[in-house]
Amino acid sequence: MSSSRPQLPSLITPSLPTPPPQLPAMPPPPARTPLPLPPPPPFQNQIESYNPQRNEWTPRPSLSHQKGCLSGVTLCDKFFAIGGGDGLNCFSDVQMFDPAVGRWIPTQSMHQKRFSSAAAELNGAIYAAGGFHGENYLNSVNDLIREN
Repeated sequence: MSSSRPQLPSLITPSLPTPPPQLPAMPPPPARTPLPLPPPPPFQNQIESYNPQRNEWTPRPSLSHQKGCLSGVTLCDKFFAIGGGDGLNCFSDVQMFDPAVGRWIPTQSMHQKRFSSAAAELNGAIYAAGGFHGENYLNSVNDLIREN
């Protein structure tokens, strides 16, 4: 006599989603050689003026110290050299060249140091805008000198 076993219900195991196929690992980007930095600009204190009628440059007296990235603007037949820097320091000084006197004259300094700023004359006043003061870029404007 054969005994038959009762059929047990089959256990249903929930089917888990099949994991996506493994993607191959991305290779690292190729090593880049950093571009060499350009040499620092030459800082100078030499000034020249241009005469368009003669198509000629004329040497003028030197600034009080070497600097670069300064702004320049004219007012009342005088030229103003504004701010700039020497590679280590940013400057707030303003020097005025008076052709009648033939030399640079220190004038009132700006409220902030400004390296590589823009300058303009507008309605008899000189303005210096933007630039870098040694730690941050500036978004301010200095009203420097007003015509008398």
